[in-house]
Amino acid sequence: MIQKFQEVFVQQIREIYKSEDPLPLLSIAALQLQKFQRQISDIQTAYERRQAQRLAQTSAIQLRSAKQAKLPQKQFEFASRKYLEQEKVFQNVQTIESIDQNVIQNIKDQDNMIIQDNIIKIRNCSNSTFIFTERKTIFFFQCENCQFLSFNISGAVFVENLTNCTIKGSCHQLRITDCQFLKIQVNVDGPVIENSKNISFFKPENYINGWNDVKDFSWLRLEENPNWFAKEKFDEN
Repeated sequence: MIQKFQEVFVQQIREIYKSEDPLPLLSIAALQLQKFQRQISDIQTAYERRQAQRLAQTSAIQLRSAKQAKLPQKQFEFASRKYLEQEKVFQNVQTIESIDQNVIQNIKDQDNMIIQDNIIKIRNCSNSTFIFTERKTIFFFQCENCQFLSFNISGAVFVENLTNCTIKGSCHQLRITDCQFLKIQVNVDGPVIENSKNISFFKPENYINGWNDVKDFSWLRLEENPNWFAKEKFDEN
């Protein structure tokens, strides 16, 4: 496990330095590091645990260095629409950890939050509505009873562990994993789902062909697909 992580992580760092759009790669590397850190406690021998801890510390330093080299230092913010007509009051965004600052997390019971700058992750939020400006890539993780609206993504949208959420917008690629009870109205060709159920795809306005050409990687094709449904008109209920 240690050697495999090191090989993969070193390659990820190399790709970050080479990339003209490092934000998605930085986020993926941060998630890989977090996963590795959680697995350290499962290592049986004390020697290998110490070895893994040293590798995790070194990897965190490498990731921070790559981020500082590739991204300008700036303040990431969000605004709630109810304040925009007054004084455009902004609040600071909390981060997952120091190596990954492009995150909004732990938001509850907020309406019409306009997401600005280079925020690319929404995580562990509930009962809230997010409205997006244009960006290249975005990730939705571990949210429930949320709406993600009006995004225009030139790259990919990654959706994981969402429940009872609505997603509307357009993107180049849409991947949905480990989700249930989603309403999707996204202008995209060939969305992908895996280990998900009760996913409803609604025909977008000004749609492109392929919005309902869903690729389900967990369907064995032995019967009619029970995991997703395509519908012509959006259903609010």
